[in-house]
Amino acid sequence: MKALSLIYLVLLFLVIGCGDELLDPAENQQFIFLDLPANSALGDTTNFDNYYMMHGSSGYTIQFNRQFAGGPFGQYSISASLVIQVGTIPAADSMMCMLSVGATNTSSMVSPLEQYFMHPFKLTLKYTGIDLQGLDINDLQFVCTNGTDVPLDVTYDSVTLDYVTGTLEVVNAVIQFDLRQVADSRYGWVRKVE
Repeated sequence: MKALSLIYLVLLFLVIGCGDELLDPAENQQFIFLDLPANSALGDTTNFDNYYMMHGSSGYTIQFNRQFAGGPFGQYSISASLVIQVGTIPAADSMMCMLSVGATNTSSMVSPLEQYFMHPFKLTLKYTGIDLQGLDINDLQFVCTNGTDVPLDVTYDSVTLDYVTGTLEVVNAVIQFDLRQVADSRYGWVRKVE
């Protein structure tokens, strides 16, 4: 009987200690990127990767532009451009750079992001022909998720949400090294969690 009472006491302490988590699930909710239209033609493709050998003595823009059948408009598209400025790395150095664009949701990944980069990358990401009904630009955030429940704010020049064309766009989002990021940090659109 004492053992049973002890078990109940331990369970009571666990419930009290975890009470905040049980009562406020929004604080523990993972940020989920907005979904793109389902497309069986993509098979198990989750990302499209573009590579570029970055040289410190020259700049470059990695571009991605694809159109797909599906969505509420019959066709949707994803376009992206990643601007790498001259002098981002020392002139004599070279480094492989990758832009990975999500095929199933509105996210992307840039790699690598190094502490010694002299300039940030600028990412423009545009989706057209997707279902935006019921969304408000004030309820969305363009963020960097770093494997935690807390997104990192990303600065940008402008954002667009157009219901008529199903367009969601961010222009010149600043992609830079941040000590809080992890290797698989992704950038994209999420719903704000209140």
